Amino acid sequence: MPNYWLKVAGDREHAIDPDWRASYERWRQEQGPVSAFPRRPRVRTNDFLILYAAGSPGIYGEGKIYAVEFVTSDARPGEHPRWPWVVDAESHVAGPPLEDCPGLSEIGVSTRSVRQQSHIHLTIEQGAKAVWLIAKAAGSRPPS
Repeated sequence: MPNYWLKVAGDREHAIDPDWRASYERWRQEQGPVSAFPRRPRVRTNDFLILYAAGSPGIYGEGKIYAVEFVTSDARPGEHPRWPWVVDAESHVAGPPLEDCPGLSEIGVSTRSVRQQSHIHLTIEQGAKAVWLIAKAAGSRPPS
């Protein structure tokens, strides 16, 4: 059974752009198809990452979740000095611009729970609901 993780993307100095797709693609062109972490993550192959935009509560009044990645490798050292651990990850569901994305409260997660964390474990129900909400916001059929 895969695990679901809420992964914080960006930080105070590197906030996620409201139209996040361009910066996401730029990252993948520069770093490869990886999701990066400041410390060794507990994430494993076949897990799902629900991407959460750091700084979004200050802009939108609540934290926004905007994409889902499927993890295809265990953690290994990477090349980025700020985020030295990576997992290979495929884009699974891509949401709309941040203003139209679902909020953390819709999956029962408090913004406080992600402070000072690079990723937190979600229940299966929270993760599945996040995938469904992001796909619905994007106007696509949620994956099965």
